[in-house]
Order: sequence, then C-alpha cells, then structure tokens
Amino acid sequence: VRLHLPGEGDFARPVRIVAAKATLMKLDLVISGIAGQGVVSMARVIVRAALAEGFDAHFTAHSGITQLEGSVTAHVRVGSPAGASYRVGREGADAVIALEPLEALRIRPYLAPGAEVVVGAAREPPTPGDTPGP
Repeated sequence: VRLHLPGEGDFARPVRIVAAKATLMKLDLVISGIAGQGVVSMARVIVRAALAEGFDAHFTAHSGITQLEGSVTAHVRVGSPAGASYRVGREGADAVIALEPLEALRIRPYLAPGAEVVVGAAREPPTPGDTPGP
C-alpha cells in the first residue's frame, strides 16, 4: 500500500490509497480530526472507491462533542473480506490519517508495528471541552 500525498500547500489533490488487488489482502485505517474537517466524508470516499474496485469495505465513525468542535474518528476496513467488526482494534491499524497533530497523539494506540502515519500540518487550538478542568 502506498500513500500518495499532495505537495505542501496543495490542498486540491486528495490523499489517494493505491494498491494492487493481487497484493492487498486487507487495509485497516483510522482517520481522526476535529468536527468539520471532513473525517466522515474522507471515510465515505475511501469506502466507495474500494467498493468500486471490487473490495469488501465498511466504516464506522465515532464523534465526540461535535457541536463543540470535538474529536471525530472513523475506522475504515477494506479487504477480501474486510472483517466482521467495524472497528479497528488497538495496534491493528495499517495506516492512520490525523488531520491535526494532537489527533495523531490521541489515535497512537491504534498503530500496528510498521504502520504508515499521515499527519496534517494545520493545528486546531484545543477547545474548552478538550482540556482537563480544575
């Protein structure tokens, strides 16, 4: 699996996941970001592309306090078959995409050994709901 990334400042080209059917047995991907960054949309696009290529694919999304710009995480599973569970287990992600650096730290427990990591450079300041209170 190769991750093709857009150049710095080039936000028009999407991140594409390219794989040959003969070599891809499964892809477990976790995508994380802040509400409104397009985490669920990105998961839908990846699943639709995988289905169009003949793979079994599904995703589930978990939203925190989205009204307050909380965290949103999507678990995407692609394969032949994609797997019975919709969630990727701890240390089970072949790749993670964090749309914000702090989200990369939050989803670190999902990384499998040797996993690919893509982190967006834009930093969203924490909202009051994200920081511990007194």
